[in-house]
Amino acid sequence: MKEPHDKHAGRSKDSKYRSQDNSKARIDAAQKGAQGIKQVEKKLGTEVDTTKVKARVDGVSNGRVYDGLAMKPDGTYVGIEVESGTASRNADQRAFDGAVSHSNPATATRNGKIINITEVIEQKVP
Repeated sequence: MKEPHDKHAGRSKDSKYRSQDNSKARIDAAQKGAQGIKQVEKKLGTEVDTTKVKARVDGVSNGRVYDGLAMKPDGTYVGIEVESGTASRNADQRAFDGAVSHSNPATATRNGKIINITEVIEQKVP
């Protein structure tokens, strides 16, 4: 079993959920995730879809799953990552997000249709 995180109950030192005594941490993370999505919806003035889809982008070997997707007026999407407390994106997530742009969109399949993700928002929730 991995060592517990010093600051986050229910998580290991690498910030992954531990199987031991983590139900409170999961509930807290889910509530903060929902709060972050609502904040983004208010900021963008549009609904955020929280269906999990795997995105890929040229120049980065790993795929990425965002916490939410919001359609922009031009028909492309914003990928949304909600981080709660002191959590932050890992190196792979930062590399992926840094590669996403209008000229190099990430692609994913949503409801059977290929979509382009051209922007990323990181929403912090204390």
